[in-house]
Amino acid sequence: MASLIRHRNKTALLLVALVLVFVLSATILRGQSSSGKHGVWHSDFRKAHAEAKQTGRPLIIHFYADWCMPCQRMEKEVLSSRELSQVVNKEFVAVKINADHHQDIVQHFGIKSLPSDVVISPSGKVLLRNNGYQQPNVYLAGLHSASLGYQRPAQPREEVVQKPTESTGLPKEKRGDASAVKVGLNGFCPVSLFLNKRWDRGNPDFKASYQDVVYFFMSREARDEFQRTPEKYAPEYLGCDPVILTESGHAVPGTTKYAAYSKGRLYLFLIPETRERFNRTPEKYINYRQALDIEHIEQTANAESLKESYEVR
Repeated sequence: MASLIRHRNKTALLLVALVLVFVLSATILRGQSSSGKHGVWHSDFRKAHAEAKQTGRPLIIHFYADWCMPCQRMEKEVLSSRELSQVVNKEFVAVKINADHHQDIVQHFGIKSLPSDVVISPSGKVLLRNNGYQQPNVYLAGLHSASLGYQRPAQPREEVVQKPTESTGLPKEKRGDASAVKVGLNGFCPVSLFLNKRWDRGNPDFKASYQDVVYFFMSREARDEFQRTPEKYAPEYLGCDPVILTESGHAVPGTTKYAAYSKGRLYLFLIPETRERFNRTPEKYINYRQALDIEHIEQTANAESLKESYEVR
């Protein structure tokens, strides 16, 4: 009987020890997570911007609202991913802004829809703008393009950092969008699309620039092929919707969701309605002669109004 009691006592002590180990392990893991080992998203813009200035890293500003369903989906599927956390930890500072609670910041950056993301340099230059829900690979490709457009100084110098404005403490936004790097075809490989009619994701390690747009490729061979005749593979009109461009003169980016080939050239469209109009009479839209460059591309707010006008036609 005494032996049985001692055995039960040892079993109870072992169970208590296991519970303590589990509790301590969970506490340590929570501490690692909160300390930023797997990514830190600030909630205070000024603290995040101060850290960006101190470290010389670009600042990711993610705008959301509690009622926004696409925001909730993006939080779950994109912002919480380990891969994104690793990229943020290595190359960026990041902050989440509740649009309902920080209208001054929303207005400062001209946010018109949610979710939205802006990436700025420590001095306030805009490196990237994204609007709406982004797939994880597209979001990461955008961050990569932003890092391409920003050279981190070896030692951040105080004299090159933009001072905050007196009224809000926000940095003066430098309107450098035209010089920000734009990733073409949402990071899909244009050579694979042309040759195989397949949407294959490009590798940022194999990239090439054409008309101030950066394209990613599946391989070094695909990149070299593109560089020999880039006009053969790149979308026409810098990827802008040819119907809207021809009929209204507005250079509005199309999407990879609505694409079409005509006479061996790739065209992107904003909505299915404009693609249908193009397919009925393509010759009407393929001979637009006005020269375009990256500075002509319209901002999202104007694109949305044009989109609505074509949807109701």
